[in-house]
Amino acid sequence: MVETRPGWSCAAFWPALRDTLVVSWLAIFVSVFFEPAPNPNIAVPWWSWALFYAFIGLLLTAAVTGLKGGWQAAIGCATAAGAIGLLIAYECAATSHHARGWWIYELSAFAYLTVLSAGSLVVRARADDV
Repeated sequence: MVETRPGWSCAAFWPALRDTLVVSWLAIFVSVFFEPAPNPNIAVPWWSWALFYAFIGLLLTAAVTGLKGGWQAAIGCATAAGAIGLLIAYECAATSHHARGWWIYELSAFAYLTVLSAGSLVVRARADDV
């Protein structure tokens, strides 16, 4: 059994973390729509589109599952979507698909979301154990 500090519990921490997770995903998802124009002279590899559709599918699954109350599955999908976002950022850097530096924003944002989602998965699992 893991010891915690007196007065602190995952169940009490969960609502604030859940709200932070949802707002962070929404804010970063919306921000990606303001990305710089892609370089028209660069061919986008087929696997880039496969990653994009997997990313969107996981986010939709996370949203629907979360709205139905299935937070464990929703956060698992969000964690997987964050990891795919990291691969999308790599693709952006490797192909120079966008203006120089955009991939740094993508990498930072998706690293934050992946870590936040994975941490939320742990907190939510412990909150259920209480």
